[in-house]
Amino acid sequence: MGGGQRRALPGRAGGDDKKHATGKGNASKAQVIHAMKRLGHTPADDNEADALALLHWAIAQEVAS
Repeated sequence: MGGGQRRALPGRAGGDDKKHATGKGNASKAQVIHAMKRLGHTPADDNEADALALLHWAIAQEVAS
């Protein structure tokens, strides 16, 4: 999957990862970057921060199930 294509994940609404990371489903790019830095990550850009937020959300879903 390349070229900027996005694919929905089953059981995930659009802002779930941002809400999990920041407490707000409509968090800004800067807020997501800041949240990932607070968790000890060093995202190179907002895309990397979004990927990390999604990873943390997915891990939380696995733990909860």
